[in-house]
Amino acid sequence: KGYHGVYVFIMTEDVYMITEQFWAWNAVAGAPFEHCNDRYLLKGKCLYIGSCSSKSIYSRMGEHFKADESTTSLNINHPNRDLLKNSVKIIAFPLKKKYEGYSTRLIVTSLEERLHSELKPLTGKSKV
Repeated sequence: KGYHGVYVFIMTEDVYMITEQFWAWNAVAGAPFEHCNDRYLLKGKCLYIGSCSSKSIYSRMGEHFKADESTTSLNINHPNRDLLKNSVKIIAFPLKKKYEGYSTRLIVTSLEERLHSELKPLTGKSKV
């Protein structure tokens, strides 16, 4: 079954996106730049926050590296988005197994909302 939890994509280097790259990113389904007006993606900024309470967090994180046009994925290997695939790291916050029998979805959702509030990710839909 695997662990459930929350994961964060963090920029590991500064990246400047020209207007065409910005619009090309948003032309792909899933995780658009909705609230980002600045094309400078700075090292240390949060690119994306995701969560999983229905399957393994690690398999869910892997889905973000496919280029399958999924609306629930970052699609970081899509040709319109692969400029960032070497400029991010993923930090995972898996729930301990002993908590998985409790309200997993509630715990994961609360943690994800808190991280959205604090980190203000550049892409994806806001959870606050």
